[in-house]
Amino acid sequence: MLGMSYIVSAAKPITVKIAVKQNLADKYQNFLAKKQKQAFELTYMDMKDIHRGIIRLVIFEQALHKAGLTAKIEFVTSPNAQRSLYMVQTGQVLLSMKLFTDDSTPKGILKSSALIGYKDRIRGVHGLKSNHALMNVKTLEDLKNFSAVTTITRESDFKLLQKIGPSNLQLVNKREFIFTRIAYRNVDFTIFAIEKEFEVKHEAITLAAVPGLLIQTNSSMHFLISKKHLHGQMVFQALEKGLAKMQEQGLIKMYYQHVPQTEPDSKHWKVVNIGQTDLE
Repeated sequence: MLGMSYIVSAAKPITVKIAVKQNLADKYQNFLAKKQKQAFELTYMDMKDIHRGIIRLVIFEQALHKAGLTAKIEFVTSPNAQRSLYMVQTGQVLLSMKLFTDDSTPKGILKSSALIGYKDRIRGVHGLKSNHALMNVKTLEDLKNFSAVTTITRESDFKLLQKIGPSNLQLVNKREFIFTRIAYRNVDFTIFAIEKEFEVKHEAITLAAVPGLLIQTNSSMHFLISKKHLHGQMVFQALEKGLAKMQEQGLIKMYYQHVPQTEPDSKHWKVVNIGQTDLE
């Protein structure tokens, strides 16, 4: 557990435990130290070219502050979204963050309003460049002839792949296993967010995006608050009030406008939008 001393107002605070990955906790701590500000003091000018996770944490702290709730943030490290959800459901932590591709609300959870302005990163179909049949695919319908793999913790990617309907869909426990399945086990592709150079690497294995085919999902980002936690209902109500104020002020949209995103040349890349009913 990482104790954080960032207070959102001057009165005696309640403690809000948030489940996050270790690297995000470190990045957030370093970000605030570099800015020499508390989260509620930050402006959109401070939010240029920073990690999406940092933006979400800043939004959370600022929303509570705008609602008049004093909170001391403590990070509890979690390896993945699935574990974080379990920790929230059981009341071990008060809050986590999750991307949803549908309108579901997990059991034992209070789900915040969507973060208006959040844009999920465009995703690409990635495989080996030597897989010439895959690299020549032009439509999502064509992908039904190929096999796919993703991690068991990437629920949004799993649901997206289910909609595409590959010939075989495999699940692995760790991200690095995706690379080895594709490189050595004859699995064809996976879904990754688009990075620079349109390639994703792990050690000696490089997976390239299928040229000309990108996917934009209709997803939304939410805060998940524990129903079991002592302060769950209070934090949920304050968060909704604060998020509404931030939305009215246009702050959330402004924060996400600064997020760096690889923009493909629209003349050569087709962006396919997958809604809830597409490919069903």
